[in-house]
Amino acid sequence: MENNQKESMKRQVTRIPSDIFDICGFEQSEVLALQARDGVIVLSRQKPTVKEQVRLIASLLDLAAELTTAFGRTTGFCDNCGEGCAFGPTECVKNCELCRDILEGVGITLPDYLLEEAGIPKDAKLEAFTGGDGEIVVIESERQFDVTDFPPQVLTALIESGVCIAALDEQIMLEETGDE
Repeated sequence: MENNQKESMKRQVTRIPSDIFDICGFEQSEVLALQARDGVIVLSRQKPTVKEQVRLIASLLDLAAELTTAFGRTTGFCDNCGEGCAFGPTECVKNCELCRDILEGVGITLPDYLLEEAGIPKDAKLEAFTGGDGEIVVIESERQFDVTDFPPQVLTALIESGVCIAALDEQIMLEETGDE
């Protein structure tokens, strides 16, 4: 019985509602090309014309803009830490001291031999604090993912949309600690 279920799952087909085909301008019998990327699947014509490729790119850009706007509504848009913005959303993020500090934040780097002696992986993020008597203590950060790990094109899109980088960084921290 278990083998039959596995075989059935392998042959399972996802059905696309006909109204979706209508919205996309596809024919029900049309063979489509499937492209997969991290976290997304795109179906398109197998051999699109130039005009269809342009429409596909425009649709993907529209979708990216919608997702970015929804993302901003979730994490919040930058208001220059309450100071307001005289210019557009991009300038607001670029002029916000807190957002800028996060974006320009330089990581702590130590020689590999010191990291190895301390048992810290070479690619780990580090954080520092003062230990008194003029000492600076460097430890492996509990946070190993932050906005500086975003692909550059994603970070640029978020900044240009006015998404508050400080609020976004805080959201990442809350998700990591389970306090969201």
